Amino acid sequence: MVIILDLSGSVIGNRLLIIKSAILKLLDTLQENDFVSIICFNKNAHYLKNCWDHLVQATERNKKILKAAIKSDSVDGKNVANVDKGFKLAFQTLENARKPNTENRTSKCTQTIAFFSDGVEGDTVAEDVFKQYNGNKEVRVFTYLVGRENGSPFEALKWIACNNRGFFYRIETLSDVRQTMVKYLTVLSRSRSSKPKWTPLYLDALGLGMTSALVVPIFDKTNNKKQLGVLGSDVRLDEILSNFPEPHLGSGGYPFIITNNGLVFYHPLLKTEEGAGLKHPANVYISELLHHFDNPDKTETLAKDMINGEVKEPSFADKDFQEFLVLAKYNNKFRIVKRKLSYSYKKISSDTSFSVGTAVTDYGSKLIDESVGDGAITAALKQLKERNVNISIAKKWPYCSKPINDWEELKTSLTNSKCTGTDDLTNLVKYDITKLGNQYTGWMPKKPSLSEVQAIFFGTTSGLTFYNSAGENATFSTSIKQEYFERAADSWKERTIIFSAASQNEAHASRAVVGKDNVLWGVVGIHMNSTYLKQIVNENHNMCETDEGTFCYLVDENGYIVSSKKEEKNGEFFGAVEGNVMRDLINQSVYEKYNFTDVQATCEPTPEESSSSIRLLDPFFSVVNYAKWWTQTIAL
Repeated sequence: MVIILDLSGSVIGNRLLIIKSAILKLLDTLQENDFVSIICFNKNAHYLKNCWDHLVQATERNKKILKAAIKSDSVDGKNVANVDKGFKLAFQTLENARKPNTENRTSKCTQTIAFFSDGVEGDTVAEDVFKQYNGNKEVRVFTYLVGRENGSPFEALKWIACNNRGFFYRIETLSDVRQTMVKYLTVLSRSRSSKPKWTPLYLDALGLGMTSALVVPIFDKTNNKKQLGVLGSDVRLDEILSNFPEPHLGSGGYPFIITNNGLVFYHPLLKTEEGAGLKHPANVYISELLHHFDNPDKTETLAKDMINGEVKEPSFADKDFQEFLVLAKYNNKFRIVKRKLSYSYKKISSDTSFSVGTAVTDYGSKLIDESVGDGAITAALKQLKERNVNISIAKKWPYCSKPINDWEELKTSLTNSKCTGTDDLTNLVKYDITKLGNQYTGWMPKKPSLSEVQAIFFGTTSGLTFYNSAGENATFSTSIKQEYFERAADSWKERTIIFSAASQNEAHASRAVVGKDNVLWGVVGIHMNSTYLKQIVNENHNMCETDEGTFCYLVDENGYIVSSKKEEKNGEFFGAVEGNVMRDLINQSVYEKYNFTDVQATCEPTPEESSSSIRLLDPFFSVVNYAKWWTQTIAL
């Protein structure tokens, strides 16, 4: 679509305001599959943005730039109108986009021009231009007359629309803008196939969480394909992700979905706002979220393959895993982690514009394969229950449709086949219970000094977590996507003990457990209060406890504070607390620095300074504004 804006001398005041508002609303109707350019003309024609002398994709970013340019005070009326030059530049822009070898070529779908003016003298205009560039009527032209004056010349605008398969509309006031600007969609939405469309994710106002709407236009086929409306249904993100159960992808693995333009529909790093969802549809490219710090070419190749509809089948042979430095995020903390990943992807179907991909780690791709009888499960569950072992099940557990809250419900579900799932995953759950029941001898602190340990836990790759807790009503969150689990799993070969700050007052210490055939079984660890961890640090470094001028920090492998003398600093990035020390650690190669651009970052609005004295001037400003409006209206 090319938007032509008449900026002759008569387009001032309320007329200019209506045109600007109409163009802003028109831009809102465009989506990522649309391409747009804006041309202004009076005695000469030029692009609204000189650097954009071609059609640009109607992404949220590009539309935001165009909207800012339209709102600029520099867009105002002057001189006389040369309509021929405006339409000639518009047709040349569309013609260039049709050329096969141009960088900004389009798919040659529906081509339109939207022309905004306060009137054009004569019955016809720019006849030679239309004959030269649109003799076959490939381009639809919609014309808009602004202003409520009855004497405004509109015959030429009607002629343009009717002779170029378009429609003529009139916008008399600002209140007409919204209703008028959506009318052209009833023409362009006439589709032979009427394929369903998915909207970007948005935060549902009724509390459903992140949601996408599946919509399809409804036409009256007996009346010239008149559009009757739109039929739609909301689909929660959780329902979509239920097709990718966590145990299927394993620890460190994840799914991602992109559109045919490479924009992200879902990815774990797609930022949410206030822990729920974005206020506006996200407009992020997959290449901006797949951070491969040591192999950026891999990111571009993967993105291009998915956009082009290439297929890469899942394969978990050792040769299919490549080592990457990737970006991970836990509790709003970014971490650089080293993982061996295998990517697979394919187009979902011909009826959608989506492609789906999965990333699987080497340790998350293998499952312990061992069959267990119902009798062994019953005995193991009885042992664990008698020894006061608690159970926690992941919220997104894929095996049972109904929630499971205790041992009896779990036993009934597993032994009576009330839970569904693939045989290998169901067997893994049974193996976890039986193996742990046979090996369990008691998880209680052996020393009185360990009373600060709040819980001892073992989380398995199947999504079960077994724990002993010091508190009677204490609970333990479980998921193989938890920070303590994935960080320990990342070091499964070295089996390093990983410390992490669960909060300012709590900390985790966890370690990977490798089972049969050198396959990751789960993660074992303790949940302690931060005072106890600080005590351990002080016992090993006397200076930390005795010297008031010395500040001691226990910092993890990514530079986050696990324990410190000031507990309120626990969990913060060390560089934000002790910047000079962090720079020295980087210079001494204790840490390595990586730079990445957070394309989803937002700036907090600057609060306006207010003064009570300004209220005394309100009447004065009201009079001035009224006088300005009145003179502009009279001028029209």
